[in-house]
Order: sequence, then structure tokens, then C-alpha cells
Amino acid sequence: MTDKTRHRPADMVGAIVTMPATVMEEGVPTHPDMLVWMLPDGRVQGSEIGAPGEVLPKACDSLRQTMLKPMVGPARWPRRMRVAAADLAEVLRAEFPEMDVFVGPTPEVDTLLAAMAEELMPPGSGLLQALEDGVPEAAVVALFDAASEHFPAQPWQVFVRDSDVIGVSIEALGVHDGVISIIGQLGETFGWVLFPDVEAYETQIAAAGALERGEEGTLPAQMGLTFDPVWEAPGPLVERADAADWPVASEEAWPNLLAVGDGATTRRPLSSRDIAVAEAITRALTQVALVPTDLLAAQRRREEETWVLPIAIEGQTVEVKLRTPLAERLRPLRSAQELLALMLAIEDFDEEEARELLGGLQDELLLGLWTAPEADALPDIHWSAFVLDLAFDATGEILPRFGPEDLDEVLFDVLPRKASIDAEAAHEIVAELQALFRYLAREGGLTSAKACLQFLEGDTADRLQAALADTSAYGPAKQMVMGALAEGVDLSDRDEMEAWILQRQMSLGAPERPVDTAEDRRARRAQADAKKRKRKAAKKARKRSK
Repeated sequence: MTDKTRHRPADMVGAIVTMPATVMEEGVPTHPDMLVWMLPDGRVQGSEIGAPGEVLPKACDSLRQTMLKPMVGPARWPRRMRVAAADLAEVLRAEFPEMDVFVGPTPEVDTLLAAMAEELMPPGSGLLQALEDGVPEAAVVALFDAASEHFPAQPWQVFVRDSDVIGVSIEALGVHDGVISIIGQLGETFGWVLFPDVEAYETQIAAAGALERGEEGTLPAQMGLTFDPVWEAPGPLVERADAADWPVASEEAWPNLLAVGDGATTRRPLSSRDIAVAEAITRALTQVALVPTDLLAAQRRREEETWVLPIAIEGQTVEVKLRTPLAERLRPLRSAQELLALMLAIEDFDEEEARELLGGLQDELLLGLWTAPEADALPDIHWSAFVLDLAFDATGEILPRFGPEDLDEVLFDVLPRKASIDAEAAHEIVAELQALFRYLAREGGLTSAKACLQFLEGDTADRLQAALADTSAYGPAKQMVMGALAEGVDLSDRDEMEAWILQRQMSLGAPERPVDTAEDRRARRAQADAKKRKRKAAKKARKRSK
């Protein structure tokens, strides 16, 4: 970046940053993203908070609302906008061609984020502080050793649902009926979080939901082990570890243990007991992740079982008792027929409310499928939810209305154009959808299930694989993501991804786009408009017939 670019004047600054506070996203603790608009003098004009990846599509609407009702001063419209990342710049340029949007450093946002981190999580805690407070170095080294074996085991690839929380008791260390939530399924933060009991875990979910709605919520006490890259670890701790050759899985996986008290606004110092508990849990979860069959089978049957694992720590052996699924969290599953009927009822709600309600109903339906014989041959169920969500976003159609024509559109138009997935997943996708519609035919009484199954038979999986591999069908966003993957870019690393996008733009002069004539665009718009009119007419007809 040239000095000239660094010092270009701007009327406003924008950036998407990761917030320092932890919230729950679909039952998984994570750090939300924040889109923030600021004046160059540091005054915040507006912001938008959402799950990782959610706020970028909202950037243009957020900017409009901020300009109409800024937090400071009168309504205004910036002529020059400096933003921290190329993807945000690209979105704004497309929507506001009259605005001069350029990429540059945003120290104003960095200062704001540092102040938030200081307020939410002041220093004076963590493993370095524990050592300075007199916790034996041998205990911290033992935790490093446990973490170095835990990270390669990747339990977040084993326990992939928000219902996969695990009960834990370690009587020798004073842990009674705690709850462990394994995190990392979203590819953002890897590790685990320990809550004192089921009630605290439920409080976390409720509080996170309130915060996402803009309401107040109080987070419970908790302790968590996560992994950071070495450059984010405290320098003195890294120097101490390097000097004594402490075990670490990789430079991307330095263990970070933090504990917060009630209200989860202030870190508390770590004690020797905390570190012993963390080591015992880490070693136990590593054992389970390496051989998860029995535990996952219990979750699938929804029948609670307990495992007692002898874990050696501090020269002694403690018993770590794990139990799953937690009976306190199990709710009776409604029948497939009832869930399909409830899905039909959401047609009377607006799109945003319908999407939220539909997500919960689909999750419950798929959990029913997961426990049904139709899913016995499946290693997991996640593609079905992905396809159903994509179908609703792209077509507005819901599962009870699904027919072969909807499957054809989603599988052979929407997926190849939008979904950044490997073509090899095609057979897994089709196998899951076949199991889903067999289940709906048997349990849900879905009249279109037989026709959908017929559509999914034969060479459908092979045709889908070919469609997913056809690069000419990729939309601009998918082109960018797949190009980054092909060059080995870590999509979970925001800085790496933004640097790759910026380098790509500089080398090409502009983002690559497929050859696209005005006639092609008009034809696509006409086709999309025709489908939209057809769906709206069908919905109106259904409402009139009620």
C-alpha cells in the first residue's frame, strides 16, 4: 500500500471486526462480527452485529440507516469512504458507484476495539498471570502437553450439533454435574467451554439470544480452553515456553485458558485447581474424540449413558465422568407430520420471522430423521439442512411444498452457482436427501415424497457432481472463494483472506467475472422474475383457499 493511499482523506471509516465478547450462535459459543461506521475523529456513527459472515451482506442497508440516523450529528452522506478490507469495499462500490470507496488502514476502529476488549475483558488473567501468581510451572506445562494432543484430535469435527453438549463430573477436583460445550464447528474458535451446570448453559443460550436481538442479557460464569496463533499469545509466555521447549501442536494452536465470573464481564485469576480441571477435561475429551463411537451412538439414540475415564494428572489418577445426552436438555420430538404442518403455518409470517421459525422446525425434523432407520447408513446429517436453507433463501419454498421441480432448481442451479463445496460431496448430498424423503414418506405423509425420491434416483448424484465441478456455472462470490481454496488460502483467517482478495484485485485491476453479455443478464432476470411471480401467485392462491 502506498503512502498516498494511506493518507487519502475520507469522510467516514468502515470495518468488519471480530468482537472480544463471547456469545452463543446456534448453541455454540463464538465471537460475533461487528460492522462499524465511524468518523475519522473516532466518533461511532452506527454499527451492526451478527454471526461470522452475516454482516457483510447487510453492509449497504446498514450504511443507509446509519446515514439517515447517525449516532452523532445530523444526517449526512459520505463522498469518500475508507474501509479496512477489500470485500467490504467491493460490496459498497457495487451499490454506491458515486462514492469513492478505497481500502486503507483503520486505526480508529482498532482503537475502538482495544477499548472494548479492555472494558469487556481487562488484563490480569490467563496462563501467564497464573504463573506470575505462583501456580507451579509444571501444572501449566502439563496443560500444554494435554492441549498439544487435543488439537490434532479435533473433537469439533466429531461433535457437530448444538445438542452435543456433554455432562462432566470430576469429584476429586470439585466439579459436579458441569456442562462442556465443544466449539470450533464454525471454523472460528476451537476448543471447549465449561459451564458449572445445565442451568448456566441454558442461561448462556438465552442471554446470547437476547443480545442478538439488541436486548440486555447476563452471561453466566464459565471457563474455556481455546487455541490461538503464536503471534496472539502473550510474548513473555511464548518466550518462557520456547526456552523450556513446552509441547505445542503447532504455531496456530497455542493453548489459552480463560475464566470469567458471573455476568461474564470480568476475567478472574486462574487457580491451580482451574488448571488441573482444564487438563483433566482436555485429556478426557481427546480420548473420546479419538474413539467417539459409543458416545455418539448414545446421542443418536437419545438414551443417556455415562463413561468413567481414569485420567492421570499431577502424579495422581482422577476419574472424569462424562454423560450424554443430557436428560435435562432432551425435549420430546414432535412427529414429522406435526412439524410439516407447523412449517406450512409460517407462510403467513414475514420472511425474516419465517426464516427464524423454519430453522428451528427443520432442526427438529432432521433430529427425528437422525434417530430413524432411514439414516442408519449415513455417517452424519448436515447436507440436508444446508440444502433446505439454501432453497428457502433462493426460492422462498419450504419443505412441505417441495416437489421435483424445486429439487431440480436447487441442486442444478442454486448449488452450482452459489455453494462453495467440493464436487465430491454430491453423492453424500443425494444420499441424505433420499433418506429424508423416505422418512417423510413413512412418517410425515408428504404426498410429494415419492416423486422427489424418483427424481433423486438413477444418475442424479453423478449429474450433480458434474454440475458442481463446472466452473462456468460459478457466481462471482463462489469464484472468489473457490479460487482462494485452490491457492491454499485459509478461509477462516480473515486477515489472510482479505490480503488474498486485495492482492488479486491489484494484480488483475478488477475482480474476475465470467463473460456475461447484457442479453445473458436480461434473460436471467426474466427467468428469475417469472419464477418469483409463479411462486407469489401460488402462495396467494393457497392463502385464498384457506
